[in-house]
Amino acid sequence: MSDHDTDIHADHHDHHPTPQQYVQVAAVLAVLTAMEVTASFVDIGAAFLPTLLILMTIKFALVAGWFMHLRFDTIVYRRFMVGGLALATSIYAVVLVSFSAKIDLL
Repeated sequence: MSDHDTDIHADHHDHHPTPQQYVQVAAVLAVLTAMEVTASFVDIGAAFLPTLLILMTIKFALVAGWFMHLRFDTIVYRRFMVGGLALATSIYAVVLVSFSAKIDLL
């Protein structure tokens, strides 16, 4: 391993979060989860689904970035995760639209 590789790996390990930062992220995730649960009990009308999708995306980014350490990996892994999120959201939207469409197949 060259000196350049050693510097990259040493710099890579210096940026890992501290236990206190993990607790802070967990607290933010708990607040976001409480917001999702509250949204399911309070009638917010048409904003219900977009609110849950936005909260879901934020929680996904926090979990993948901090607990799966994607913030510290190469951009390729981040692209795979974002691509998976986009694909899952797209499939969910298609299924939601197809089930909510009022099409009489008979």
